[in-house]
Amino acid sequence: MRELGHARTSPTLKAELDSAIRRAVQRGIATNTDGVLTLLVKDIDGYGRDHLKAQLLAAMRAAGGSCAKADAPTLLARALGFARTGAGIAAVVDSLLRSLVRTKQVESRAGQIRVLRQKA
Repeated sequence: MRELGHARTSPTLKAELDSAIRRAVQRGIATNTDGVLTLLVKDIDGYGRDHLKAQLLAAMRAAGGSCAKADAPTLLARALGFARTGAGIAAVVDSLLRSLVRTKQVESRAGQIRVLRQKA
């Protein structure tokens, strides 16, 4: 806990860290094997397209179901635990959005994107 700037571990801090670790595992960011937490991938290219689509849709739903198209890369990057959003993530998100529009899972109009339906 000292690495995080805390002299001791309070019950609130323990609960918050446990919650963050559980979210990371659920989102496919990390794996917890016998109490050892490790990252699954180092960059966006390590994820499968279906996983990225699901995470992008989940991030958009968490943001109210719609967002500016320009904000989508940042939404996905933060949902996956990345601190920065670069050209690589932006290109992947652009491709994902085109695919999601084709399958009518999102709608894109005037620079805004909106989730249309749940995945069947």
